[in-house]
Amino acid sequence: MKARIPAGSLLSLAVLTLTSAGCAAKPGVAKPAAPAVVSIVARDFGYDLPPIVPAGVTTIEVVNRGQELHHMQIVRLQDGHSADEMVAAFKQKAPPPAWVIPLGGPNGIEPGKSARTIQTLTPGHYAVICFIPGADSVPHFMKGMSGSFEVVASAVTAGEEPTADATFTLSDYAFGAPTILAGDRTIRVENSAQQPHELVLVRLAPGKKVGDMLNWFVTGGKGEAPGHFVGGVAAVAPGEHTFFTNNFEPGEYGLLCFVDDMHDGKPHAMHGMMAQFTVPATVAVNN
Repeated sequence: MKARIPAGSLLSLAVLTLTSAGCAAKPGVAKPAAPAVVSIVARDFGYDLPPIVPAGVTTIEVVNRGQELHHMQIVRLQDGHSADEMVAAFKQKAPPPAWVIPLGGPNGIEPGKSARTIQTLTPGHYAVICFIPGADSVPHFMKGMSGSFEVVASAVTAGEEPTADATFTLSDYAFGAPTILAGDRTIRVENSAQQPHELVLVRLAPGKKVGDMLNWFVTGGKGEAPGHFVGGVAAVAPGEHTFFTNNFEPGEYGLLCFVDDMHDGKPHAMHGMMAQFTVPATVAVNN
């Protein structure tokens, strides 16, 4: 989640495990493998990333061991550009460069919690960055929260994308309204809009509205929170898609997009890109 897109406290992503299970294959014949899993520990403020990740369908899991809210925006860097160049561009507070392609990533991870996305990674140079501001209003990437890795072709074809339980189709400025039932769910997020959007998922406290969560966050998070951040996906470029998983308990949920608008620079939530939905406690069965 970000306060600016393409435009809190010490993140040093410490442990990474990369596992991949595959089937025995005949010489010269690639067999589909189970999706790789990259597990990352986040601390305040940095990323310990694997230098190389195999191409294909990959589960990205981030555990937040810091003291502040974090996310991990994944971007593909084109035309030979580096993560350092990306960070320098964002420090200028200018529109994001065309060679930075946002592809999602685990969003809205509170301290002690984790979030997962499922990404289809193609070979190339990638970077990760955290745009979330701390209590001092300074975005975490300004404190060193960024990094890079290479995605390389593998001799084993990675697994297929998952079957989604529901799909959010992002537009300017709406999330769509799929029905989501209680339980462990895989959610597809696809961007059909003309500019990047993100999906910040919050679990609302009883009697609270998504607007309460927005006001609490933009005013510095003072006082008791009207809900909890429980994941979602960081910014996704137009025409791209990704997935996230979440255990949806019955109750009220909110959706927010904090990506800066390409026209006036205001967060999309200020253009009305926020929504609220209910996960029902029971499911009616038709006889």
